[in-house]
Amino acid sequence: MNFKYLLRWVYEQIRDYNLFAPETDDDNNDENKLEESGTALRNQKYTTRLYVPLVIVSLYIIFYISLLQPHPREIIILDVTPNVFDQLQHKYIKTLSCPCREVKIPYKAFVSTMMTLHPICSSVFVSDEWIEAFYLANASEYFLGDFANSAYSQHKILASLCTLCNNILKQTELNLRNEDFIAIELSSEERLKSEITSVVGGFRSSATTQITSYIDYIRTVTQSNRFISRLNTNMVILGEKVNSSLKGSYVFHGFWSSLGDPFNSANMPENFVCDKGYKPVSYDIFRKSVKGFAQGCYPLEGLLANNLECFSDINCLNMLTNHFSIPEKMRTKLSQFLIPKNEENNTIYDHLRTLFVNKWSTNIDYSIYFDTCAASHCAYTITKQTEFASAVTILIGLYGGLIAICRLVVPWIINVLMKFKHRSRSNGIINFGIISNDGKKLFI
Repeated sequence: MNFKYLLRWVYEQIRDYNLFAPETDDDNNDENKLEESGTALRNQKYTTRLYVPLVIVSLYIIFYISLLQPHPREIIILDVTPNVFDQLQHKYIKTLSCPCREVKIPYKAFVSTMMTLHPICSSVFVSDEWIEAFYLANASEYFLGDFANSAYSQHKILASLCTLCNNILKQTELNLRNEDFIAIELSSEERLKSEITSVVGGFRSSATTQITSYIDYIRTVTQSNRFISRLNTNMVILGEKVNSSLKGSYVFHGFWSSLGDPFNSANMPENFVCDKGYKPVSYDIFRKSVKGFAQGCYPLEGLLANNLECFSDINCLNMLTNHFSIPEKMRTKLSQFLIPKNEENNTIYDHLRTLFVNKWSTNIDYSIYFDTCAASHCAYTITKQTEFASAVTILIGLYGGLIAICRLVVPWIINVLMKFKHRSRSNGIINFGIISNDGKKLFI
């Protein structure tokens, strides 16, 4: 019985609950009490029934979103050591930031380069004593395809190319050492190595372009101006009195790098490079080719096609000692002078593209870089879910504003709905307005 009474009481409380009832003055009840119409009272109850669930749902949504919303927090570490930085880098790589105090760090302070040159450039084969052994005062009298014709010139040019590449490498290393590394933030060792390798690669590429452009320029100028070699390798001027004039007879002309159809006459020796269209003049001189060496229209062209095979073959070197005045002290040590065999069969021109460098390594002293950077602090951001207490605090902070908004919006919504309902029944003109808590219209 009591339970039924309780249920009935709860039902009546909910049914009659009215948050928007007009306020009354107990002292002047007879004077201030206004008679409420049935329509106004009904609207107030409708407003209450919409207002209460709306507030509850809104509070629930705000509380739920507050709990789910990630909360970023920045952590600052002042004492930065290599071990601490490694740990932070491993855990917070995406948000870690360690600004350097010293932004400009000279490369020479922590970067060094080591280059292993091709053994030909440090061998006896580019020494003056070896080169002079191939000098022949009458070299131009030898057949154009005979190695004796350009042996001295090719060795001399080879030594010059080694010297030129070595000078370019030294200048490149000096330029690198004089540059500054811009260190805005402290980098990990792996990232620093990647950046330095890229920079060194740029300097290396620039140096390679410099040497190849220089050589190609010389070849282009020589070809376009039709310079005549002193060795008569690209042209022979035959003096013949014809109508009181000299007649020039071209022997051949061209570059090994611009081969069309090579002249394949049986009179031509092996490893001879030249364009088609020109017949060689016949010579009654012994002709001899050397393994790995090529003869061209110019000694430079022949040398660029050389693959250095002879300098790796003791039999080839012995043959040279039989035909040229190699010093006795060198003859007895030829086996010691042999350079490693060129397995890739690269030519001199191929080696020029690498500046005669077999191995180029870059060493980075990370500890010096770390100390010079001198990061003042490291900062990283962590993201955590909002704690329950924080969510309640947010909810309390928004509660007042939410209540004020709902008390303004909900009565207006109910008023509009009632007006539309009344119009649908009476088909009359609807005057819109807001009904206050006491049942009066605030505006029309």
